[in-house]
Amino acid sequence: MLKEFLEARGFLVVLLNGSMSIDERMEAQREFCSEIPIMVSTDAGGEGLNLQFCHNVINYDLPWNPMRIEQRIGRVDRIGQIKTVRAFNLILQNSVEFRVRKVLEEKLAIILREFGVDKVSDVLDSSRAGALFQNAFVNAIMEPSKAESAAQQALADFKKVAHKEIVSSPIYGLSLTPDPSISKNFRTNQLLYWVERMTISWLGIKGGDAHKRNDYWEMNWPDKKKDYPCTFFPSQMKDERTCLLLTPEDERIRKLFARLPIFVKGSPIPIVSLKGLPDSIEGLWTLCEIQIQAGNTDQMKLLRVPLSRRSFLSVFINNEGTIFLPTAQHIWDLLLSEMPQIHQYIEGKSAENLWRTAWDALEKSGSDIYQMLLRAQEESLIREEKRASIAFSAREKAINALGLPEVRNYRFARLEEEKKRWQAELAQAKKAVPEMNLLLIIVIGKE
Repeated sequence: MLKEFLEARGFLVVLLNGSMSIDERMEAQREFCSEIPIMVSTDAGGEGLNLQFCHNVINYDLPWNPMRIEQRIGRVDRIGQIKTVRAFNLILQNSVEFRVRKVLEEKLAIILREFGVDKVSDVLDSSRAGALFQNAFVNAIMEPSKAESAAQQALADFKKVAHKEIVSSPIYGLSLTPDPSISKNFRTNQLLYWVERMTISWLGIKGGDAHKRNDYWEMNWPDKKKDYPCTFFPSQMKDERTCLLLTPEDERIRKLFARLPIFVKGSPIPIVSLKGLPDSIEGLWTLCEIQIQAGNTDQMKLLRVPLSRRSFLSVFINNEGTIFLPTAQHIWDLLLSEMPQIHQYIEGKSAENLWRTAWDALEKSGSDIYQMLLRAQEESLIREEKRASIAFSAREKAINALGLPEVRNYRFARLEEEKKRWQAELAQAKKAVPEMNLLLIIVIGKE
């Protein structure tokens, strides 16, 4: 609509959004850089592109979290920018949103001066801040007469959160006195602990078992193979000649990572609590794997590109049905360092309904990741086409230099066959098939 409005008044406009292919995005970037003076872009549109050649940013649809506005401007105002960047934030004067934002910006400026921008920026981008600002705008829209008070309350809550986060920050609290407990935490590799837990649990499910003997594990694998002594921690190895170190480099451990179980519809869903998570955070947390598969790895031998790409996404949905991605990431971090306390399980129809809620939220929130995977695949295929073109041309020149016509013709025929197989593989690799696997669902709550 904005593009049509500007073009009707004689302006040239180019569009940029996250659903465009890499070729379309690069063409839009080229046109904006050389020919067209105005680009209309979504938040996801500018990711991965160099936009430093421009220096005027107009935000006409403002996100509720002020940090998101800074991130938009930061795509242009970054290291290497040679011009002064000017940013204009458009908002309807005297609207409810205008009143709330005015209070937020005025008071936030005071908080930034009080704590320091460097200390508060991370808190501004946190899950708690996002929830506070969102609630402020929602409450103001529902009750316009209380817009200013809603903003004031959000800022008061934010200041408490900022103070708590800063005081507990290890950088803010640096001391010249050594703390043995901190040193111990650095020595302990949490990843290895989780690898140990995963492997021991998998053995129990698959018919094997593991027993501790004299500080070492005796591993009885499902294929009847037995290993002893074993450890997952290098610091526990007393004799490297006899002790087997099980790490993610071990082939059996790598296979476990490659075969992550899927959380199927109807599976019991645990209600858990996490140490370090505020009591106010309650709702549904879920984790999924988003993957694209481009062809059969066993049948495609000539391409020099990965045929499978994947990424992971976590989503948190509070009891009101609102999605908070930063909160989900925070919960994920806690799950890697804290042992959740399981209170009970949700089963039957209720579990199926929660599974559907989680699936819908992941589908809604995962589109950007899917587009990112597609763009990465498209970029790699472009590089592969350039590589193959150079390689085939070099081989053609080498064949042309051969003296015997029979040998030259034979080599050309072989090269042409290989080129056709490569082209068929390339065409297959361009047909990426998306897949989303739900890996885990938990309910954050009390007993």
